[in-house]
Amino acid sequence: MSNGLEVKMSWLFLVLFWASAGAFVFTYGGYPILVKFFSRIFAKPLVQNKDYECTLAIVVPAYNEEEVIREKIENILSLDYPREKMNIWIASDCSTDQTEKIVEEYKEKGVRLWKAPSRMGKSQVLNRVIPMTDGEIAVVTDADIMMEKESLRKIVRNFGDPSVGCVGGNTRYGKGPEARAEERVYRFYERKLKEWESMLHSSVAVFGSFYAVRRELFKTLPDKALANDDILIPMNIIRKGCRVYFESEALSYEKPASRVKGEFLRRIRIGTSNLQAFFWLLDFLNPLKGWAWFCFVGHKVLRWFSPFFLAAGWLSTFFLGWIYGLMLSKVLFLAGVVVFVVAVSSFVIPLRCSRYVMYFLAMNIALILGAVKFLCGIRRSFWSPPERGKQ
Repeated sequence: MSNGLEVKMSWLFLVLFWASAGAFVFTYGGYPILVKFFSRIFAKPLVQNKDYECTLAIVVPAYNEEEVIREKIENILSLDYPREKMNIWIASDCSTDQTEKIVEEYKEKGVRLWKAPSRMGKSQVLNRVIPMTDGEIAVVTDADIMMEKESLRKIVRNFGDPSVGCVGGNTRYGKGPEARAEERVYRFYERKLKEWESMLHSSVAVFGSFYAVRRELFKTLPDKALANDDILIPMNIIRKGCRVYFESEALSYEKPASRVKGEFLRRIRIGTSNLQAFFWLLDFLNPLKGWAWFCFVGHKVLRWFSPFFLAAGWLSTFFLGWIYGLMLSKVLFLAGVVVFVVAVSSFVIPLRCSRYVMYFLAMNIALILGAVKFLCGIRRSFWSPPERGKQ
């Protein structure tokens, strides 16, 4: 290799390293700091009305949820909200267990059962059911999510502000050995970002297990949409000039996946749906979108591509260290190896620090596999409930 070409290649790897490292650090460090700072300087107050009430259509997409559907219905019926203003829809996506039979037991209590003609996935179930409901607000909540008594009132009070088109609820992991510390930390991190974005203007995503949207503003999701209603619905609301607010006091609880494998496979599906959503939201890459652009790029786009930044930065240290002899690059490459070893050691020595590292790496590897799955061509993938109560 000629000296001239060697110099050019070394500069190429240097640029690759610093660009990748910079993007990765900004995603997980710089963006949270900036959005918190901006949310205090440019906060846009929301006018809440605690006395505001409207008709609600509570939509519960369900597939083979016989273990939890009775508890879910009882949970909804126990909520502190006028019963005459709640329309409850259980949308069965061709369940093959006792889910539909259990739901029919509540027919006299006003619980409606909708049966899909064929398996279609959550997004298409919402496309069918939400337009046929008659509530002013559609509340979407998963079958295994249990809401606190005041949660509906806490969500609805934000719709007293006419600028609000969508409100995300706060979903936490319930107590128990299945609630892994690393998952709790990640969920806390996500909640804070949503809070700060809401203060600026809008959260660019909601927790898909519990959120509400003005029915008149609901836009049909694309036919091939996977499980990405948690970002497509909020972003469509922002497109219409309305706000998406995160209500931290509207609490609900879910039981995390008890199997690491199940969580990993779920992350792969998320990675696939993320890349799909990216190409449907390209207009938000325009800086003229203002805060929506800043939050979408900082919170979502860079996060979705962060595994590639991490991989590119680490591989560039190998070339800079072992081909071009840069000692610092050798140190950084070996540091990456050590991090990987620490992560893998969590299967043998379950130290808390190693579990955090493993969780983070597994999450990023799953996103890469999800992107590969997307590039290889999306096949319709339907969600199934996790194996609950198994280790």
